[in-house]
Amino acid sequence: MPKQSDPTLLMNLHEFLVYGRKRPTTAHPDPTVICLRVFAKNSVFAKSQYWKISSQLHKFKRTQGEILKVHQIHEKNTTSAKNYGILFRYRTRTGQCNAFKEFRAVSLQHAITQLYCEMGS
Repeated sequence: MPKQSDPTLLMNLHEFLVYGRKRPTTAHPDPTVICLRVFAKNSVFAKSQYWKISSQLHKFKRTQGEILKVHQIHEKNTTSAKNYGILFRYRTRTGQCNAFKEFRAVSLQHAITQLYCEMGS
């Protein structure tokens, strides 16, 4: 009998595109729209990740900006397994490290879930 996997161990991450921008002011009436691809459990966590990344990369916080749209991405073909290569950065005791890992999965969401589970152990 095959071993059953525990459903509570799956993170069920989804892929979101979050569109946001700085609030329009009199000095800048038409700010540029910033689109980020975020992996999160739901749209609330995706918005939170957007603000975390935009404060680091684009130097504006939640009070200075607004979210225009949150769009969940669904993969079209999930019938065959593919190889995914993921380049990521993680924090260690001595500093930041860049790493690259390859995963074989049915979709990109499953590959990211495998990455989170592997890096968490």
